[in-house]
Parts: sequence; C-alpha cells; structure tokens
Amino acid sequence: MQFETDRLIMRLGQDSDFADYLALVSDPASMAWGALGSQRPQTEKRARETFAQLYLTLPAVAVTRKTDGRMIGVLNMDQDPWLKTWEIGYTFASAYWHQGYATEAAWGELQYLFDQKQASYVYANVTAGNRPSENVLVRLGFTREGESRFGFLLHGRYRVQQRFGLTRAEYDAQVAAHFAPR
Repeated sequence: MQFETDRLIMRLGQDSDFADYLALVSDPASMAWGALGSQRPQTEKRARETFAQLYLTLPAVAVTRKTDGRMIGVLNMDQDPWLKTWEIGYTFASAYWHQGYATEAAWGELQYLFDQKQASYVYANVTAGNRPSENVLVRLGFTREGESRFGFLLHGRYRVQQRFGLTRAEYDAQVAAHFAPR
C-alpha cells in the first residue's frame, strides 16, 4: 500500500523508520493525548515493542516527506468487517505541527479509503480538548456526531471521547467542489 500527496508519501513502515519513530514516541508533546500504544513518552525499549506491533500487526502507515524521506507521522486505518466502515487516526512529531502535514496526510488517507477501498463512511475518535485534531477533522469536512462521557482513559482519568464522521456523499461533494486541503 502506498499513496501520495503533494508533499508526502504514505507507505508501509520499514525498519529504517525506527529512529524517526523513536523521536516521535519519545516526544512528550506528541504523546500527550495517548497514541501508538502509549500515553506517555516511550523509552527506546518500549518504542521497539510498539514499532514492531504497529508495523507487523496492525499495519500502520508511515507518513514521510518527499523532500528528505523523513518519517514525520503515523496513520492508522481499521475496517469494521461487519459495517464496512473505517476508523482513522494519526499522530505526528510535534516538530512538524502547524505546517498542514496532518491535514494533507489525512486527506490522502481519505482519498485512498473512498476511492481505492470504496469506503461508505469514515470516522475518527478524538479525546475532548485535543483541539488540533478536532481542527484537522473539521477542515476535512467531518461532522461532529456525538460523544461518550467515559470514552477514553487518559493518564488515569476518564475523558470524553468525541466522534467525527464523514460519509461517502460528503466526501464526493468535497471532491466535486475541488476541495483539496493543504
């Protein structure tokens, strides 16, 4: 699996990604909302475990920059086999925040899911208060659909989990309007 956007290549992870992955998961800001099997910065030992799990079990998608090949983030996508819907997630190293990479990568992921996998519906769950992730989803045309008051246990405290969704018809309308977030 591989797909591209203007600045990014999304592909299956490789062993050579580990140094960039370690930088991502050892960064307190990147891990503040819980991601990639952890809710705190990871040690190198723990990072090796989660790296193997992500790339061998799930599999996760490495987000790399075309300019230098650096892995700057990870995308997840899981299909519900009964409903034929997809859940997406993303985590980026904080050094690459506020540059449009998350929006661009997630848009590429949506194109892949709707155009290649024929998804009818894609959703994402976000812990309430994680404004940057909420903003990415809103920019992509997702609708906030509801919440679960005890939806996520973060740092020993239950948090509200918000659900955002995007239907095939909503995606098609964005494409027809020549919407392509950057």
